Amino acid sequence: METKLDPKTKKRYQVKKIIHYPGPFDDHPFIVKNFSRLNYTTYFSEEWRESAFYNLKNGFRQAPTDYYLRQYWLSLYETMSYNKFSGNSNPKPCYLNKLLHYLSLDWLESFINIHHKTSDYPTFGIMKMNEMSHDYLERLFWIDYDLKTLFENLFQKKLLNNTILIFCGDHGHRQHRLRLTRIGSFEAKLPFFSMLVPESFKQQFPQVMKNLKHNEQSMENIYCQRECFIYHKV
Repeated sequence: METKLDPKTKKRYQVKKIIHYPGPFDDHPFIVKNFSRLNYTTYFSEEWRESAFYNLKNGFRQAPTDYYLRQYWLSLYETMSYNKFSGNSNPKPCYLNKLLHYLSLDWLESFINIHHKTSDYPTFGIMKMNEMSHDYLERLFWIDYDLKTLFENLFQKKLLNNTILIFCGDHGHRQHRLRLTRIGSFEAKLPFFSMLVPESFKQQFPQVMKNLKHNEQSMENIYCQRECFIYHKV
């Protein structure tokens, strides 16, 4: 039960909490399914085995995307190179001599290079990276150079000419003492969000661009982005 306060009468009352659903989630409206129905080649990767769909949940029984790296990451966790007893986030987030974020970016770039050639063969992918910074804010800068290299490669190969690229966080840091600062308290609930839109899209959908520009200064969340995709028949 959860206790709430009536704003008019100032009286307390109790309501039932939403029951936690542990999955599996095969029959739920995962946004990737919208793209699959439109014959997109789909991709999903998350290197942290106990996060998102598998954080005290049962995930998927069937692969939800064409390229689903769940088994790859599970097998990596079982190697001698990885400290499986490290808790939520590994203090040594690497496989042999490669950091996990590098493996994530390498898989994504390979997928884009192979499948994302023209608009006749559309792709949609979600990649989540957790291990590098979820519990350790100080090592976030380790990712900078490899991210820069990835974006440069995509630009040079013109693979972003017909791509909407969203680069964002799901929340700010929840454990670092940065939260005690003013900017840290804001960042915990207002994570970074950036959207790169190609010129062809801007010309073809001027009203959408106008809406996006208008919403730059608005309070948004990830559910707003999902509704935007669905509204535009994605």
